[in-house]
Amino acid sequence: MESLQVLVVSMGRKDLSLANKMNFDCSAIIANQTDRCDYISERREYGLVEMYSTDTRGVGTNRNIALAAADAEFILFADDDVCYYDGLKRNILKAFSDEPRADVLVFGVDIIRNGRITERRHYKNKRLHVWNSMRFGTYAIAARREAIEKNSIIFNTNFGGGCIYGSGEDSLFIKACFDCGLRVFSSSYVLGTCSKDASSWFTGCNEKYFFDRGALMGYLFPKMPHLMALYFAVNFKKETDIRCKKRISLMFAGLRAGKKLIPYSEYLKHMMKGLYGKIRAKIYTPRLMVQKMRAARHFKKYADTGEDFVCSQTSDCLADRPGLITIGNHCEIHGKLISMADGRIEIGGDSCIYRDTVIGSVESIRIGRYAVISNHVHIYDNNNHPTDPETRKKMTVEGFHTPAWRWENSEHAPIVIGDNVWIGEYSAILKGVTIGEGSIIASHSVVTKDVPPYTIVAGNPARIVKHLEAK
Repeated sequence: MESLQVLVVSMGRKDLSLANKMNFDCSAIIANQTDRCDYISERREYGLVEMYSTDTRGVGTNRNIALAAADAEFILFADDDVCYYDGLKRNILKAFSDEPRADVLVFGVDIIRNGRITERRHYKNKRLHVWNSMRFGTYAIAARREAIEKNSIIFNTNFGGGCIYGSGEDSLFIKACFDCGLRVFSSSYVLGTCSKDASSWFTGCNEKYFFDRGALMGYLFPKMPHLMALYFAVNFKKETDIRCKKRISLMFAGLRAGKKLIPYSEYLKHMMKGLYGKIRAKIYTPRLMVQKMRAARHFKKYADTGEDFVCSQTSDCLADRPGLITIGNHCEIHGKLISMADGRIEIGGDSCIYRDTVIGSVESIRIGRYAVISNHVHIYDNNNHPTDPETRKKMTVEGFHTPAWRWENSEHAPIVIGDNVWIGEYSAILKGVTIGEGSIIASHSVVTKDVPPYTIVAGNPARIVKHLEAK
């Protein structure tokens, strides 16, 4: 096992030349956001350099891909605009050796603008606390992988470049570390330089910036979000044309929208239609409450749920009769479960199924414990309809609500998903598939064949891109 890996997020890369530009002297994983899905690697004198290319969007998702593939004792997060000083591996390992209590270390960087160093972000060797650690960028953070993995800490996929809200995944990651009891320290070692000449996502301190910061405050400080949003807006020192009163209004709007994951563009549309403020309070909120009450009623009627079960207004549960759907303890279901005929759905404890995901069974779908299924995933143990052309033609003539359209009239085969399986957003799991324990299905994958335990698969059709270490 490697002692140190650098986990880089990048866009549009075609080869491994980024490793030379960044001046690595240890193994590295590059999570490359592009229009293709593939994997390349090269063994160099200082270690293995790997690149996972996917068509996902969002820096949080990209960092999670690199984090899932990491296997070193220590990991260093990085952006592709960082250039490291010589002796990177030696100095980081020494920093962890000098402070054995540290689970997470934050290092210094020199900021470059227009070809010269304009800012030196250097720190002292000391322990950090939640109130003084929200200003650090991800590119300055290193951690013990075992501590991150043991507490299942990942990056929030709703914040950061390419996501719903433009920044903040770094602050949320550090807060998650504190929430899990990890010990965070700063180090006097300076990693290298970070160029701030251009950004693919930051467009200045405009209205969207303050709206997004408001949403972030709701996640960072859930007990006093309005107070922290007010403090941030009043004490904002950077150059902006937005007056203080407007900054406060935008941040409070972001706070409200962040609870429902409403982006700034959608907020503007609602503002034009008058759905925010008093009108939104009278019309929109009760509708969500009714949807959540209906979902809870359906789960109570059709499913056997365990302790601490959670559903939301986006979830639903439908079946031809009760007793076919079983949900274990401590589960969260934000998607839709559908059982037709005698189709059984079993979900193990401590699992989470996110919004707009549909699980439809006419025979059997069994999901193990600790499963995480992301947004917009489709899992069907059937073809949904016959494939014979003449039969399909007859069905359309007879009408769309006849018995011929029921799933049991299509080909079907059981699906088994093992314990601790993670399935990325917009993936599809087809009939007859078995996914082994501990595997990861990358986003936008179409799984047509069995997946061995402890592997990462990606693509359409899904293929193995990496084998994970079983523990």
